[in-house]
Amino acid sequence: MGLTNWKYAPEGKILISDVSVAKNYLGEAHIKELNRIVSAYLDLAENRAARGITTNMKEWVQFLNQFLELSQYPILQDNGKVSALEAKLKAEQEFENYRKIQDDNYISDFYREIIGTTKSLKQIHAYIFGGLYNSAGQIRQKNISKGGFQFAVAHFLGNTLKQIEQMPETTFEEIADKYVEMNIAHPFMEGNGRSTRIWLDLILKKRLKKCVDWSKINKNDYLNAMVKSSVNSNVIKNLLKNALTDEIYSREMFMKGIDYSYYYEGN
Repeated sequence: MGLTNWKYAPEGKILISDVSVAKNYLGEAHIKELNRIVSAYLDLAENRAARGITTNMKEWVQFLNQFLELSQYPILQDNGKVSALEAKLKAEQEFENYRKIQDDNYISDFYREIIGTTKSLKQIHAYIFGGLYNSAGQIRQKNISKGGFQFAVAHFLGNTLKQIEQMPETTFEEIADKYVEMNIAHPFMEGNGRSTRIWLDLILKKRLKKCVDWSKINKNDYLNAMVKSSVNSNVIKNLLKNALTDEIYSREMFMKGIDYSYYYEGN
């Protein structure tokens, strides 16, 4: 959109009301310059009023032009080639095109804060499986195992999840360790793998501006690596690291991740 400033800058969404404010397109230096000009002009106007000099609107316009000429700023001599209404309509048309991209890529301040927490994982699970399982989004109350491996004991699962939440996530190694530990915890009765893969991608996107291109990871290699990860996480880390991409705003990449996530869980 070309904006340098908007109401909820820098992380918040651009609103349609932002795009028709001319000042929002100025750089920092120009903003400071404009503020100085306005401040100086208002000081002169206030001094004029304090001296009791009566001034009508036409005279204020002349006074402003004289002030700008004295400050060596060019004066627009006509109405210009584009009307204010045309400029506003053009900006709003461009905003409508941009809004679709912004809505696809935007992560709210609230959600940005909870990424990497149990709360965000529960929301992901509830969103994916809300129409399939009554327990969607709910932490399991029973012990579960798979292939002879016992996941985290249900009685201590609450404390286990709190410990995982507190794990650092500033580097790839730390994020991968957190992902492995969450898999070992297996907080839901069903759908743990699909939920935690999306959870992992959101952490990577937030912290490293990366995500996993899951199409680059062979199903059997992934499943075998996850089985081994409780005692040796190097294999899964290498698979994930070699599949990292910076295409974090690609809808195609996002949909591909969902498709492969279901593919990993199939027979």
